Amino acid sequence: MARPPVRRPAAAWLAFWLTASAAAPAVAQTRAVAPVEGFAAPVAPPASAASGGASAAILPSTLAGAPVLNAVLSAPSAFSGVPSALAAAPVAMPAPAPAAALAAEAKALTASPVRAVLVAPLVAPAAARIAGFEPQVSREAAVAGMVAGVVASWGPERSPESVGAVSNLAAASRLSEPGAPASDVAPAALPSPEKPAPGASRARPRLARAAFVAGAVLVGAAAVSFAFPALIPAALAAAKGPALYAGFALMSVSRFWRVPATDAVSPRGPPSAPTGWFKSLKVAWKGAGYAADAQVALEGRVGGSSVKSFRDWVLGGFRAAFLWMPVALAAMLAGWGIARPFARFANPDSAVGMLSWDALEKLNLGGHLLGYVAAGLSAEAFVLGVFDGAAALARRLGAGRASVWLAGAAALAVSAGLILLVTTTPSVIGTMLGIEAGLLWLRVRSGSWLAPLALRAVFSLISLEAARLGVGLVASGAAAGTLAGLPALAGLAVTGLLAGALAWSARSLRPAALWSALKAQFARVSAFGASWRTPAVDGSPKSLWPLLKLAALWGTILYAAGDLVFGGIHLIAGGTEPTPTMLVQMLTSPTDLVLYNFLLVGFLEEYVFRRGLFKSIFGRFQKWGLTGGKLFWLAAAASGLIFSYAHYIDFGSLLARFGIGAATQASGLGGMYAFTLAGFTARAALGVVLAWLYAESGTLLLPIFAHFFADSLEGLGLHWGFVPFLAMVAGSLLIQKVWKRRKPASA
Repeated sequence: MARPPVRRPAAAWLAFWLTASAAAPAVAQTRAVAPVEGFAAPVAPPASAASGGASAAILPSTLAGAPVLNAVLSAPSAFSGVPSALAAAPVAMPAPAPAAALAAEAKALTASPVRAVLVAPLVAPAAARIAGFEPQVSREAAVAGMVAGVVASWGPERSPESVGAVSNLAAASRLSEPGAPASDVAPAALPSPEKPAPGASRARPRLARAAFVAGAVLVGAAAVSFAFPALIPAALAAAKGPALYAGFALMSVSRFWRVPATDAVSPRGPPSAPTGWFKSLKVAWKGAGYAADAQVALEGRVGGSSVKSFRDWVLGGFRAAFLWMPVALAAMLAGWGIARPFARFANPDSAVGMLSWDALEKLNLGGHLLGYVAAGLSAEAFVLGVFDGAAALARRLGAGRASVWLAGAAALAVSAGLILLVTTTPSVIGTMLGIEAGLLWLRVRSGSWLAPLALRAVFSLISLEAARLGVGLVASGAAAGTLAGLPALAGLAVTGLLAGALAWSARSLRPAALWSALKAQFARVSAFGASWRTPAVDGSPKSLWPLLKLAALWGTILYAAGDLVFGGIHLIAGGTEPTPTMLVQMLTSPTDLVLYNFLLVGFLEEYVFRRGLFKSIFGRFQKWGLTGGKLFWLAAAASGLIFSYAHYIDFGSLLARFGIGAATQASGLGGMYAFTLAGFTARAALGVVLAWLYAESGTLLLPIFAHFFADSLEGLGLHWGFVPFLAMVAGSLLIQKVWKRRKPASA
């Protein structure tokens, strides 16, 4: 059935309106930016005193105090309490004197943002004549100018402290009045171009504007396609996922060239060590707050074509997202608890439109990213836009400190409407609204769109991967595939590669040189821990590369050590340990599910057995008077034995006895291994090594990722075969830059 012809013009008008609204702050950037020391400030084009000129057609005088590029991707200053990243400088563009009365009338007509949006299409031709536009200016260009002025008027109001000596807000406000004479502006108030220092990076605001506008167009088009697929041709709708990611990438890269703020402040300092009960909760809360506060400073410093500032901004956004996850999970549980009393009102048919089990089983990682995650990011961007716009409107109407709360209520109402399009199950609605509340709180606290969008993507991926893994493990009739397997000499091969890499690092086969090279690897762990635990003064995040590189090395060592211990005990005690059917079923799943499982297992086991068990035993033995190496080895051995024994407990059946989960599906989820002395001893030895990594580095992240790499090395080796397995081992060794001879220190 053919679509009605009226839909296409409606879609085109909607796309134009969204594009003009989103692009307005970017259009204002090149004409309203503050000069920064070491950067050249863009000079505003001159305006004609007689006709207003073409520049007035694009940028009305009301944009003199307009928000700049960061109005969409960074935080309004009223949200975070920290000055905005860019301060708008006054631009001398007086309205023509003969049109002063008409301009004043137009300003009164559009004084309210809501009224301005409603009447903009009607008053656009009159506004064109009032502003002195050329006769041939189209209606669309006039509407774009009006929308630009309206959107700009909704921007964050800047405090005098954020502007400082580089801008004169009083002069800017006088220039915003129609007919203000140019003599009202003192020459000293206008920015003067600064010559950049030798070797200094330079901002490129015009390039930033172009990238931002292009990204906004792609994101807007993708959002419309997700919301109204019938309005978009099928060929274009199929590309909405890649278009959304490309748009976000362009909008992010635009910050690389923007002018950074001169008043970005560092966070208050690293979180202090918590004491008393609920230490873990206090640690999570303090860490989340510190990451969000640090992101505020990073939002202000990003730009200036500086790779470091851009890298810090990106890593900081993801750091804030991950550390904010406990806060979002707590909000999610609160939303679920609030919605529980309304469960009796659930509609039995409310699951219509949600992913079915069959769809989950067929969905791959590409389907995640291009479908479910992209749709979630599109909806989240829309909700964040509603939040920012409602907060700015509330401030304009004099709501003051209540603006954020009113904006949050509006954004949650919009989010609830989007959720109701998919499901009416109260528990699902409450859960998702709880997550949304956590994301909005992160938006306010961090002053960033990057952090909540990253957290939304993480939640979407985790939920879908968990659902897919659950389908693969507990669905009735699921059959295990066939594994390629590893030969018995796999551990010896890995040990040989490690020994060869160690000899190459020592440039010698002498035992003393090899021992020195081995001690250097041990020293890397403590050196990394000391560096990782020391926060940067400016709040910038740590690079993940040293962590992942060292974890890949120790993951290889863990596999080799475990296999050698297993083989040695097996030669003496014998016994077989066949690969359980459920483990085979998981290992024959798609690769992304295998890695997701091992990442989840690595995190949970390290948090429980190293952070919880080993640390508790260590503290208890310390109170009993044990010190030194004896203290560590006893605590590590005790926790390692318990860690190994836990692999033989059927946790699924145990939880089912407490009413958690179905007994038929839970049986066998935990107790997957047949007991052998070789397997038990090998896992206990690995528990000791992981405890040493935790104690020596002082951070749980290193044993978590080392555990993940060790499991992934063995699991993917069983999945792909011996040759890819050796290639992964060689890769983990080649990325270690430490296999180079160190130059002797000069006297």
